Amino acid sequence: MEDYEKCGNHVFLTAESAQKTIELAINHIVEDARQKARSKAFDDCTTYWKAEIEKIHAFGAPPRAQLSKILALFRIEVREEEQS
Repeated sequence: MEDYEKCGNHVFLTAESAQKTIELAINHIVEDARQKARSKAFDDCTTYWKAEIEKIHAFGAPPRAQLSKILALFRIEVREEEQS
């Protein structure tokens, strides 16, 4: 600890440990950028679909018609329960 304080709070690395540190830092930066891109894409997608649903609702059709349009928008097929 004394050596650390005497050197003006610098850390000295060997070439090998510096290489590993740089690789870790770059990987961290890349992963952080990927995560931000995924989050932005998710937010953009959510905003788009929310706007589409709001358009259907704003049109003012009866609730059953709105539901039908929303199901069609997401390509959801509702099936009647099969009776045994």
